[in-house]
Amino acid sequence: MHFFFVILVLLVFSGCAGNSSFLDLLSDKPVSKEARTEYGKQKQANAPKKEVGQRILYINAKTFRYYDYVTFGVNRRQDISIELFASGKTIGTIEINKHRICILKDCARKWPAAKSFFGSVSYGDLFDDIFFGRDIFDGVGKVIDQDGALIQRFQKNGEIIYYRRTATSTLFKNMNNGVTISFDKYQEPKIIEEDDN
Repeated sequence: MHFFFVILVLLVFSGCAGNSSFLDLLSDKPVSKEARTEYGKQKQANAPKKEVGQRILYINAKTFRYYDYVTFGVNRRQDISIELFASGKTIGTIEINKHRICILKDCARKWPAAKSFFGSVSYGDLFDDIFFGRDIFDGVGKVIDQDGALIQRFQKNGEIIYYRRTATSTLFKNMNNGVTISFDKYQEPKIIEEDDN
């Protein structure tokens, strides 16, 4: 058994002998500046990209109510992190990834969490779709309003859903149980300078 292991190790080393970078890994000599720089560039290129921004968030659900300014971050995997504020202080986060939703550190798998939050007319990625302004329920009932807003209005399992999206705002409302989510782009207040006259 040891004989086969020794032969396997010799084959690996002989196959890699022409590869100086492999042999450099086994030596004590310091890594060159170019190698460190190249490694840093590769690591940075593979790091998740993150979109950040601010919004005004309104949530009215039986399990959670909120209305205030939020900051958010979205990484390359489309994981969402929303930081909640009250009176200018952080009170917690809403975190959504591929498998779960956490609201103020209370975490659950997506489908049960969505059903608890939205009611029976929901699906696991509904919150994600609303946050990103995507079609919900495969675009059922979608029309374009006169002002260019995309609207979905439909009835499902006896509940009426209203969903409206523009470039600056998104509104979801279940007309039967009152669950409402609204995202509006946050714009810094403009300072108006007064005339001395």
